[in-house]
Amino acid sequence: MGTDGHLVDEDGVVRIGSVLFALIRPTEGHDAGFNHWYERDHFYTAGLAAPGVFSGARFIQPEERLHLALYFVLPGHEDGRVAFAMDQMVLAADQDRLFSEREHLHTWTYNVEVAAVGEGGVAPSLALDRRFASVAVGWADDGATQPDAAVVLVLKTAEPVMASSWDEGIDPTTRRMVVAFGNATSTDPFAGLDGYHWTARFEPVVFGTDTHVSG
Repeated sequence: MGTDGHLVDEDGVVRIGSVLFALIRPTEGHDAGFNHWYERDHFYTAGLAAPGVFSGARFIQPEERLHLALYFVLPGHEDGRVAFAMDQMVLAADQDRLFSEREHLHTWTYNVEVAAVGEGGVAPSLALDRRFASVAVGWADDGATQPDAAVVLVLKTAEPVMASSWDEGIDPTTRRMVVAFGNATSTDPFAGLDGYHWTARFEPVVFGTDTHVSG
């Protein structure tokens, strides 16, 4: 839990204990199959159903065929979440329910280092359920300028969940993952900012559809 043992802050708002960040690219030609599997099975059975997970959402970057899933976890529940997810992965493998045509580019657990609320924002822990029009993500050097957005989360590495070639040669302790939630799809909050090695703008996935998905 939090340092004082509470799941909510002094304003009575639920706290984010950790964030699971999963950036995945399906094998070319398998985008629709991945989308069906993730939204109907994995998002729930190994994600939202895990102990302590109180919010989750999916986003897509169509041009690069990137799928992003974010999950907010209550303070003190990360170990339970990991154990549950691992058990579900084993069960899914036993039942031949894993979708192999995918690459985990960056799947990590993060802690929230900074949570900022701008114009049109909400309490950071409500950001996924608010369903903002867009989410922009940037991988930055420690100390990089924060973008201007409705809600900004600066995430500090806790531990890798699934190491990949995307992370090779990088000291994660010197990087921050910055997530900016916005009300407009046409605005790039990272434009003109220094210190960012990679940025991308994502749109919310419309569950039950193949919107923006090809293949």
